[in-house]
Amino acid sequence: MDDKNYLLGLRVTGMYQIILAILIVVLGIYMLSITKEGSLLWIVYIFLGVILLFRYLNMPREIIVDEELLTFKNWFGKEKMAYIKDLKRISKRMSYLYVYTDEKRIVMPSGFNDLKKLADDMKSRNPQVEITGIK
Repeated sequence: MDDKNYLLGLRVTGMYQIILAILIVVLGIYMLSITKEGSLLWIVYIFLGVILLFRYLNMPREIIVDEELLTFKNWFGKEKMAYIKDLKRISKRMSYLYVYTDEKRIVMPSGFNDLKKLADDMKSRNPQVEITGIK
């Protein structure tokens, strides 16, 4: 890939949310198996862990930057695409990165490599994009 086309991958430290969701499910299953009191609590705990896990697995883990297109790929191989000229705002708040276009909002973990490079590149390709929270 040349300078205009590149790939940003999720750092291992950016995957803590997935690991946390797995730990919640495992702890819930373990506690349900050793204690019969409060079974409903542990079932709810497992259910919430599974919901969190699927939420995080549906978030993008790769950002592929082409000439005029951003492609976001999740753990299941599904892709979301956004044209660079349609970008309105890229903001990082807490541990999430938000990409806003005319018609959609894409949410992902903020643990990507070279977010500063992405922000600078998007600003140079589309001067109207507003970048907040990326240092």
